[in-house]
Amino acid sequence: MSKRRSLATIGLAVIGVVTVAACGAAIVAVAVAPTMPGTLQPSRSAESVEVTEQEFVDERTVDVELVRDPGISLSVPLTGRITRFGCRPGASIASGGSFVSVDGRPLLTLATSMPLWRDLSIGDEGDDVKALQTELARLGYAVTADGDFGSASLAAVKALFTSIGDAAFDEPGLPVSRVMWAPTTTTVISTCIGSLGSSVSSGDALGTVQGIVSSAGITNLPSDLLSGARVLEVDGQVTSVNDDGTVTDPGALDLLSGMRGTTGAARDDGDGGAEQEPNQLAATFVLQTPVLVAALPPSSIYGVEGSEGCVRGDAVGVPVRIVGSQLGQSFVLFEGHVPKRVDVVPTGVPACR
Repeated sequence: MSKRRSLATIGLAVIGVVTVAACGAAIVAVAVAPTMPGTLQPSRSAESVEVTEQEFVDERTVDVELVRDPGISLSVPLTGRITRFGCRPGASIASGGSFVSVDGRPLLTLATSMPLWRDLSIGDEGDDVKALQTELARLGYAVTADGDFGSASLAAVKALFTSIGDAAFDEPGLPVSRVMWAPTTTTVISTCIGSLGSSVSSGDALGTVQGIVSSAGITNLPSDLLSGARVLEVDGQVTSVNDDGTVTDPGALDLLSGMRGTTGAARDDGDGGAEQEPNQLAATFVLQTPVLVAALPPSSIYGVEGSEGCVRGDAVGVPVRIVGSQLGQSFVLFEGHVPKRVDVVPTGVPACR
């Protein structure tokens, strides 16, 4: 074999080894190439969404204007020295409680439809007795408002005085000198006149409270409300309201009269008096009975005119009414047929009206 042929043979052998090595490397590279997890693969946008309904109360924030009667004086019913005085402008006093004591005896705050004007004892009858019994029953005592002051009424009175700190109360009835009348079950104090340690005579004024709310109404009633009976939610309390936004129910007016957080509550001016503010409070105006709405992406609604629009569901155009929006969703009411799914971005949109 010649030297030239030997070199050629060696060259071919080297080329073969390199080729095989290269192919092996390629095979190894293919074998170890990582596969992208399914969760990291680019996702395809959903073409439709399922229609699910939820409750909707059409919540609106409104202002309620209160019309109050003139303020009422708090008169002490007996003579002596003030030994406890919890009067603070802007604070609330509740019927069935006590915020002042004279000569160590707590005075009972009572809100009755008729102010008590005489001492009551077993056998007394009248409208004042019935007014007392009505309030005792509201406070949770087992009393029938029949206008006849009997043993059940007396037992309730004794229990009530025990609850305000006078366990020694053992009167044969209810002395009017132990009662401070209040106009509403919860009353906001406007001014305080008395002071701890001062001497008072029967009939002296200890302060004044806000007058009773005689009427109330929403000042900024929305014009695009869903139809249906509504209620007002104020400071955690719910009260009735008329369709036109006015409040006329006596119980509702009584509740508003003593509502804490009203801008009409008196504000201490630093001299024991108070500076009166406008009688207005913030409230939430909601449907009494929720309605069912669907939450859809805004892109699914087309042909919008005012609050009316369309969606494409079950391959047909479906009319909807837009009633609200929140967090990138539109709340709609279906006008008739409720599809199972609607297109997120409808194409070839069909007419729906």
